[in-house]
Amino acid sequence: MTGGPAFVLGPSVWTRRDPEKPLRWGGLSGHDVDVLQRFLGELGVRPLELHTGIPVGEIPVSGSLGYGSWMERMVTELFPRRVDAALRWPAGWWLIELKDQANFAGLGQCLCYYFLWCRDVGRCSVSRVLLVCDSCAVDLAEVCGCCGVDVVAVGDPGAVNQG
Repeated sequence: MTGGPAFVLGPSVWTRRDPEKPLRWGGLSGHDVDVLQRFLGELGVRPLELHTGIPVGEIPVSGSLGYGSWMERMVTELFPRRVDAALRWPAGWWLIELKDQANFAGLGQCLCYYFLWCRDVGRCSVSRVLLVCDSCAVDLAEVCGCCGVDVVAVGDPGAVNQG
């Protein structure tokens, strides 16, 4: 869509995607699209909505960065932190961070995005936070579980799945 606002915090018409058209999933790398596509295929049930590249977090006030107008606009549009994907179900939203190899940075992103979503998008209840990846070390999967983040490995059969 064109002509919309530079950003809207949380899910909106600007972040909603068609699950059947992965080439149109904005804000994701090619590998992230592949991981998300495999995850959605394993679910077997279609969510009510799929969103990608959902902005959350503080956004600088225009003019506050001291750059020229074109640079201000670019920074303002690119600045928000973005949740890789979110699925809406009847019971609430699933927030998803996509990684090839799960790592502690991915866990940190999950926790930060969950906090920012709850703060900035209070109208949208979160029922699950997931780190979806090709594979995950057992230690990391255990730490994620202690933090309330489910790990779903969609890679090789030896990958860890927790949740």
